[in-house]
Amino acid sequence: MKKNKSKTGIEYLKGIYDKENECSLVFEAAEMLQLETMNKFSQWIYRKNYRMSHYNSFWYKENNITQPKELSELYQKFIQSRNK
Repeated sequence: MKKNKSKTGIEYLKGIYDKENECSLVFEAAEMLQLETMNKFSQWIYRKNYRMSHYNSFWYKENNITQPKELSELYQKFIQSRNK
C-alpha cells in the first residue's frame, strides 16, 4: 500500500472502502474522471494565460506578474468557473 502522501484522494478512498475489491469499476471510473478534470484544468490554465514562475512555485498571468497565485488557488477558480 502506498504512503498517504503519494496517494490521490481516490486511491485513499479506495484503500478505505474497497477492501474486498467489490467496487473496482467505480474507482476506475473515478480515476478516469479525475484525469479528465486535470486535463481540462491544464487547458484552462493555458487559455487564461497563467504561467509558472521560474523562481518559485507560484503562477502568474502573463501580463500581470505582480499578483502570483498558488496552484490550489487557480484550481478553485477553475472549479468555480465550471459551476457557473
